Amino acid sequence: MLGKALLGLSALGSILGGTQPKPKPKPIELPPYTEILVDANPYITDGEIKARPNGYQTSLFLNPENSCTMFVPWLNAGYGKGKFPDTTAPKIYVSIDDRKRVDPLGVTVDTTSTGLVIGKVAWETRFGKDWDKTDKSTTGWKYHSATSTLYHGYWVSGMNITINNLDKSPILQATVPFFVYESKGVCTSGVNYETGACLGEIKSLGDLKDASLGIGWGNRDPGAAQFVPATNPLVNINIVFSRANPRNTVCRYRNGYVVTKNGLRWGLTQGNTEGMRFIELERNSPLEFDWVSPTACFGVNEKRCKQGDFIMDTTTSNLYFASPDLPASSQEPEEGTDLTSIQLLMPDSGFGMGGYNYTRPAIAVGNVEPNRFELNKTETDKRLLMNTGSHFFNGFELAYDAERGNWGIRHFLPNQVPSP
Repeated sequence: MLGKALLGLSALGSILGGTQPKPKPKPIELPPYTEILVDANPYITDGEIKARPNGYQTSLFLNPENSCTMFVPWLNAGYGKGKFPDTTAPKIYVSIDDRKRVDPLGVTVDTTSTGLVIGKVAWETRFGKDWDKTDKSTTGWKYHSATSTLYHGYWVSGMNITINNLDKSPILQATVPFFVYESKGVCTSGVNYETGACLGEIKSLGDLKDASLGIGWGNRDPGAAQFVPATNPLVNINIVFSRANPRNTVCRYRNGYVVTKNGLRWGLTQGNTEGMRFIELERNSPLEFDWVSPTACFGVNEKRCKQGDFIMDTTTSNLYFASPDLPASSQEPEEGTDLTSIQLLMPDSGFGMGGYNYTRPAIAVGNVEPNRFELNKTETDKRLLMNTGSHFFNGFELAYDAERGNWGIRHFLPNQVPSP
């Protein structure tokens, strides 16, 4: 009898001890999304532009009521091969007029161009659109002079562009024109900037599978004259999506964004701009949200720096630098050579927004130094230019205030700031 009782207790202990399969937890039911309309602020006037403080500022003095902000994560954030910012451009999920059909590959985010650009094959296969039914009433073109690449296609209007989360749920929506191209080729002879026609022979590339979202400003050369700020979805958001129960039914925000190595923070607030330093931008044209590109000061071998164009590019892991001060034989900064360092001072020689001293190529992931230096010794200061490449975002975050014309930097490398 005692043995049987012990066996019974053993069986009971086995059951209570969890040897039996545990029931599956019930899935958490999330509340439905709420579509919240955004409340855009009035466009800045000429008088307000002139009244902005000169020199770098430690605050944008944002209205606390403009607290609406949303985070868009990169699909490929991280370190090493295939990740941003080390080797690959960042990507986000995008859908067009059908939130259930999200581009499975992710759209490349480019901080040096403006507007959503989609190849014909991507339009059909990645976004599920019918080319025959696509509106072709407005022709368009784009010429990238650095690579001599010419695109021809059409501007499509009246469709909702939705930016999505990692689970492909909606975050932001804009309704702006975007460019779908049906031809892409190399035109080394230049183009007619009135018509977009190649001035010589064009070599077809036939690659129509790409899709990119340009969120940059100010880099609108004659070959991209059609790509005005009104084609940038990120500064023309009309709806945000929230699972929270909003206190108000309107999203009040400061139009702009912060680019980080992990994602994009849309809507500038006191919180997400804390610790940043800002400098004002000049107006590029009378168009809304049209501001000139940033400038910075660049020095070679500790010499007095010179002011030039400054580009923080998410789409390349190399650094491009053009300056008349470069030694003729230099390939990359290295001790014991005729090029020992390249200095970046933001926004000018006072480096009130921070800076970096490039002294060697990267030897490990996560560095600000690029994978490769591409150096060009120029004859004059007119083409003084630095494109930092994507590794810049391993040590810095970039803010763009589209509404009132400011750009800002938050840096995490105080020991790397060069001395004046």
